[in-house]
Amino acid sequence: NVTNQWFEAVSQGDHGRMLEMIKTGFSVDTVQISRDEDQNMRLTALMLSTALDFEEVTKLLLKYGANLNAKDAVCFCFLSFRFVVKKKKKILIERHGQQLGRTPLIHGCQKNSLKCIKILIQQESTLVDAGDKKKKTPLMYAAACGFDKVVSYLLEHNPKQINAQDCNGMTALMHAIMSDQRNDECIRFIMSYKPDYTLQNQALSCS
Repeated sequence: NVTNQWFEAVSQGDHGRMLEMIKTGFSVDTVQISRDEDQNMRLTALMLSTALDFEEVTKLLLKYGANLNAKDAVCFCFLSFRFVVKKKKKILIERHGQQLGRTPLIHGCQKNSLKCIKILIQQESTLVDAGDKKKKTPLMYAAACGFDKVVSYLLEHNPKQINAQDCNGMTALMHAIMSDQRNDECIRFIMSYKPDYTLQNQALSCS
């Protein structure tokens, strides 16, 4: 399977092999269904390389036009049965996706991939503002994971994100405080940007 070969090369950081495949016309935005966080996810190579913090692979993908704004999705597989000639049973696998809307940058923020985060933002600074389907921003993901250096870098690029709220009304500070991966240093840093403490975590519109 060519797609499996492609993602194997990406996961191994084998940019030489990747370049060979690209030159044959293989699309850098090819999607693979991969196991991630106990779910079947539809991911692109750029999401994977950013999560792994593979600097050279990420640069190669961007050089050949990888989509910085690609969104991931959960893939559900259903088995359906159809009767064909001579009553032989044929199993058809139907794949349906539910978009989570996480960009390559968000994947990097979840994995503390600071080198690749810098590469993506230098390529397109507005990525800092692009949240997922529930409006959870890269800053919120980094804050929830307690990655203070990533939080610092993101706030340097857009301090206004400090008061952004997701669909549940949660800010980056709220995510940092309520997280199982709470990092007090990260919380203190967010507070140094003087967030609005009057904001409340209540359901907001996701439209």
